[in-house]
Parts: sequence; structure tokens; C-alpha cells
Amino acid sequence: MEYLQQFYEKIFGDSNGDSGWGAGTPRKVVAFGNVLLDRTVQIADLDILDRFQLSMNAKGELSVETLNSLTAEICESSNCITNPGGSSLNTVRILKKLGTEALFFGAVGDDKYAEELRDRLQDYEIDARIETITETPTGQCVCLVYEDKTALYANIGASAGFSIDLLKRAEKDENKKFLRSIERKQILYIEGFFIPKREDVCEYIVPISIIHLKSHRNFDFT
Repeated sequence: MEYLQQFYEKIFGDSNGDSGWGAGTPRKVVAFGNVLLDRTVQIADLDILDRFQLSMNAKGELSVETLNSLTAEICESSNCITNPGGSSLNTVRILKKLGTEALFFGAVGDDKYAEELRDRLQDYEIDARIETITETPTGQCVCLVYEDKTALYANIGASAGFSIDLLKRAEKDENKKFLRSIERKQILYIEGFFIPKREDVCEYIVPISIIHLKSHRNFDFT
């Protein structure tokens, strides 16, 4: 973490605003991405892989039903570690540790996994605007670790249903503006995994960013 802090300060300037891009201005990242409930578990043998027809040193997508069954079984293990995950959300977690003000947008289902995810986000004190997709389960990812090998399987679930509706509501709410004026620099981060089938969301994000930056209006969020 110390190395990341030093690298970060060289690019963005330290917390006192002494040097680098954004010197003297509060830093902020607005991130968009898939929301996954990550499970990492150390397994004692390969029996569970054989029963679910999975392979070590592999990555893939599982059906919701298969992933739920696998998750239910591995969660019985005391070696199971649960965290909020997804490329963008993982980045936000790291940036927060480095002192960056970060805001995350994503979607979850209306199920027990969503409740667990919200609890984890609260534990990490991550500021998140989460859309609920009632007809689709929350995305999950399972990482099985055996000796020095891993198997990674996931299903993005409700993340695929993220729409512009949440963004429109955020734009209209004066108390939850997520864009800043040009004087208060920020980064908009959209993970690559998030883009497919959500071009409408990306097309919405970029134009409003340009419009608001040109307007020089104050778009703080609370």
C-alpha cells in the first residue's frame, strides 16, 4: 500500500496539494461498473470441482443456478472470505484507502446477496448509488484456491440491467449531484466489463460530463 501511495502522489499530488495533477484541488473519482459479491475460499481437495464440472487455473461464467449452488456449499466453510467485488468497485476500494473521494454506480438484485453487499459497502464506507433490479439476482463471483492454483467463476446478474434512470435521478437531485465544475477536477471511470450492452448508459455519461464541465457550475454531492 505504501508503494501505491507514493505512485499515486507522483501522479495526482499529495494530500496537501504540493505537486502533480490536481494540486490544490480535492480529488474525486466517479466509477461505473459491475457489482459482484466475491467469495474466496481455500479448498482442501478437488472434489467440489469434479462435482460441478469445473477446472483449476480456469475462468468462466456459470449459470445463476449453478453459481448459487456452488456458493451455498462453499459458504459453509470457515475459510470463505466475502467482499464487494467487480473491477471498478475493487478500484474504488483501493482509491479510498489512498485518500481519494470516490463515488460508485452499479446495480444489484432484490435478494439476500444484495443485502449482504450493501452491508459490506457500509463496512468499507464506500459511497455508492445502487440501482435495484427486481427480476434479476445479484451478481456473484467465486474464487476457489487450491495450493498455488485458482479457479474463478462468475455471473454478473443484475449488473447487466443498470440503466440511465438512476443517473437521471441523481442529476435532478440538487443534494446528490455527482459531477463537479471544471475547477474541481475529477475522473470518470467506466470499467471495460461494464460497457457491453450498456452503450446507452455510456452515451449518457459522456455528454453530461462535457456539458457540466463547460458550464462551470458547482456540482458537489453530499
